[in-house]
Amino acid sequence: MNAHLASIMQFTQAHSDRCTHVVDLPYRLCSPAAQNPDNARIWYDSQGHIIGFGLLQWQFSVLDWATAEPNESLKRDIFDWALTRLHEERHQRGAEFGFLIGSSDADDAEAHSVGFKRGNWSMCHLSMPFHTSVPSPALPPDLSIRPLHGKAEVEAYVAVHRAAFDSRNMSVDWRARTLKHPAYLPEIDFVAQDSQGKLIAFCIGWTGSVNGVKSGQIEPIGVLPEAQRQGIGRAMLLTALNQMRAMGCEVIYIDAESDNEASTQLYTSVGFREFRRSYQYSHWFE
Repeated sequence: MNAHLASIMQFTQAHSDRCTHVVDLPYRLCSPAAQNPDNARIWYDSQGHIIGFGLLQWQFSVLDWATAEPNESLKRDIFDWALTRLHEERHQRGAEFGFLIGSSDADDAEAHSVGFKRGNWSMCHLSMPFHTSVPSPALPPDLSIRPLHGKAEVEAYVAVHRAAFDSRNMSVDWRARTLKHPAYLPEIDFVAQDSQGKLIAFCIGWTGSVNGVKSGQIEPIGVLPEAQRQGIGRAMLLTALNQMRAMGCEVIYIDAESDNEASTQLYTSVGFREFRRSYQYSHWFE
């Protein structure tokens, strides 16, 4: 792992209550954008302690950022740095693009000050404590759920991921990189296949500590468009939840876009509840 990524991991583990992504951070740090040190910056205090970071996640079109303590001046510095880098990227690309900054502040003055305007959707962060048992998954008889067959199935996985999200952001290199990350656990990396062995769905689980509590997170989960609304996503989710419960996780996290009613209904139906929201501020770089 690159030094800047290791520092960001260390920071989020020490300040999990201040970070949007903690348990699923390894997945995000395996993105192509995260491999380029020019896309990240870390701020230190006078004693050399990390007090904040910014990471331009081009594949997600969003800025990952956090500060160790509430600090509007530092937050403005992070946003200013991001804005400068985004303008540089616009010049290099020669093409327009949009980008997001997420904030727990419903009226973030610092985001507004760098030209980002709040949109009409937000990211809902949901959690579920394991107080009760999780139902067993139910699948159509011609489908089965199993762990990914490692590197041999990376290309097949990427094809399903791209189709499920209608995006080409996922790459073979990115997915292969996740398999090598120290936090990766193959026993919670699931795929669903049909009777001919074709992959039709996926669900990756991650584990870690949040405020000293062993926790899990689902990121990502998806189903081929032609196989949706058949209970496959629910079965994938329940399979991962049962496995993470058996591994000792006390609480599980998952994210859903506020305008994605299908995902929100699925997650709440198995016991997830919203505990925090990240408001999305956007800017179009012309």
